[in-house]
Amino acid sequence: MISNTQRQFFCLLLFSLWGASLWSQAAHQVDFLPQINASFSIDKKWKLIHRIEPRYNFFAGGKFVSVYDRTDASLFVSRKISLNGALALGYLLRQQGTDFGHRFSQQYTTTSKLKHLKLGHRLLVDETIFSGRALLLRLRYRLSLELPLAGQSLDPKEFYLKASNEHILAYRKPEFDYEIRTFIGAGYVFSKAYRLETGLDYRISNIMTGINHQFLLYWGLFMSF
Repeated sequence: MISNTQRQFFCLLLFSLWGASLWSQAAHQVDFLPQINASFSIDKKWKLIHRIEPRYNFFAGGKFVSVYDRTDASLFVSRKISLNGALALGYLLRQQGTDFGHRFSQQYTTTSKLKHLKLGHRLLVDETIFSGRALLLRLRYRLSLELPLAGQSLDPKEFYLKASNEHILAYRKPEFDYEIRTFIGAGYVFSKAYRLETGLDYRISNIMTGINHQFLLYWGLFMSF
């Protein structure tokens, strides 16, 4: 039998995909997004988080392609401020062709438990500087859900489902923009130090200026030291 918590989880998944109804009205793009994350605990409160994320275009302009797009390398310094909450400052370096961009981030994250379901909240502000472009400012909120497929908590040698929905308000002079990102996937915990996730990341961008749809085939390795 499906528990009430599982029903709530799947209802949230369906609700987060409401934007898919706009698919037939806009441009489409499919990318491959592998990601490697490594976190290093300094002590009980401080942590360093490093991420490498290249991106490749698979489908664009109505045809299949195989094109390297860009690589992001980021570093976050996180400090735990409560039992389930943390503040973090981050820096991201983006290499795209011969251009380089710089992004500075400030974020607050918190987690909570609802029976079998783990809820995560992230509020993030970032500022992006890219050669030849105006400063990009963004305000982002993300809700994430994690559901173990065996037992009440996530343990080694177990699979889990994961979903998230993020809303982004952006401003680049002279106009505002709005973006929605939805992720649905699954993961496997090898040990306390290693886990693997894969899934589909769906993004609706340029909502205020001309809708664009983007699908990202996501693969992520997470390591904790």
